[in-house]
Amino acid sequence: MTKEAVCMKKVLVVGSANMDLSIQTQRLPQMGETVTGEKFKITPGGKGENQAVAAARLGCCTAMIGAVGNDLYGETIVTFLKEQHVDVSGINKINANTGIAMITVCDGDNFIILNKGANAYLTCDIIAQNKKLIEAADMIVLQFEISMETILYTVKLAKKLNKFVIINPAPVIDFPKELYAYTDMLIPNQHETEAILNIKMSQEQSEVDAINQFLKFGVKYPIITLGNRGCIYFDGQEIKRASAYNVKAVDSTGAGDSFIGGICKGICDHMSMDETIAYATKVSAITVTKKGAATSFPMSEDVERYNFYSREND
Repeated sequence: MTKEAVCMKKVLVVGSANMDLSIQTQRLPQMGETVTGEKFKITPGGKGENQAVAAARLGCCTAMIGAVGNDLYGETIVTFLKEQHVDVSGINKINANTGIAMITVCDGDNFIILNKGANAYLTCDIIAQNKKLIEAADMIVLQFEISMETILYTVKLAKKLNKFVIINPAPVIDFPKELYAYTDMLIPNQHETEAILNIKMSQEQSEVDAINQFLKFGVKYPIITLGNRGCIYFDGQEIKRASAYNVKAVDSTGAGDSFIGGICKGICDHMSMDETIAYATKVSAITVTKKGAATSFPMSEDVERYNFYSREND
């Protein structure tokens, strides 16, 4: 596929940019206990940055609006985004520390403590100053690591400009119901869905009920990711399921972000909803087989040549 074909649609990510400080351990410490860790790494991260990188690596023309500190970590993040071919003209340097995520990886899963830093200063004024980036984009992608005031301002502006809005409600927080009215595609995981709807999805019917609830709220295309059970989604006509690939997870950090990058790629390439979900599922499966977040995201050619032996539940 030519670069011109890929760039027929453009992605704009509005969200957080952090520096991830990650360490692996054999077990988690008890309160007051010290355990030994290994393979300490400092890498660019944050849900906004991750999703921008995931989309760009898959071939989407991608830009980002965000905020970093006027420090070494901020410089590193901007340089990294440039290397991934993300347009950084919307990245603002703030007189605050760059956001930090402390990540502990244990048995292929992760536990994260976040300090927002400069992300807390991504204001409506900054969004207004970067209106041209919104005008140039076809889809706007947001998460919940920036202020809700800024999120609402962005989605309202995006819909005025007739843009397709994708919301990843993570980390889960209380948010005004009016956000649904401006959301074309909502992509929470199971934990986030349960918290948002105040339910327990203990069986398949409750997952269907959750999708229907989001539809009732006005979301056009809700997608609920279910970890190693794949996802459940509405394709515009009916509720469907997609099973997950059966892979050995090494590190789940960034899996959800890479899935959203895959969704963006599907939309950019005019795939059907089913094809888009299948592609995003494959992208996230590849991601969990590698260590790290953004650095583990596949390129488009990696997805094309990667073969799995089977898919779970097939």
